[in-house]
Amino acid sequence: MGKSRAEIQKAYRERQKAKGSAYLEKERVRQLQYYTPAADLSAKKMAERNEKNKFRNRLSTLFIRMHLSS
Repeated sequence: MGKSRAEIQKAYRERQKAKGSAYLEKERVRQLQYYTPAADLSAKKMAERNEKNKFRNRLSTLFIRMHLSS
């Protein structure tokens, strides 16, 4: 029988801890590559990003509420 999702996640976290601080630094650099500060965006691009994030947050909230009420 295979591992449960919780067992898989626990093993993954242990592997990441074993990699140490080098992994964390590499992950920080990777995440920063994809982030654009709001100050660097035009007003139009910032508004588009805000709308997209607002929509994503609403979906997330609805999804959480749906699962909590069931």
